[in-house]
Amino acid sequence: TVEAHSPSREMFGFERLGALLREKGSLPPAELIEAAIAEVDAFRQGAAQHDDMTLLVLRVE
Repeated sequence: TVEAHSPSREMFGFERLGALLREKGSLPPAELIEAAIAEVDAFRQGAAQHDDMTLLVLRVE
């Protein structure tokens, strides 16, 4: 996820991932994964995905 690139080759990065988690971290795990994938897809703006995307969500109580 953090290595996803925009059409201008900018990486999604840890900063954007952190912002996403701060904003949507209270969602249930499945919804958080969906939100993260949607956010990365929007960031990529149709740019090809050159690698797999792995997401793991753990909720600590």
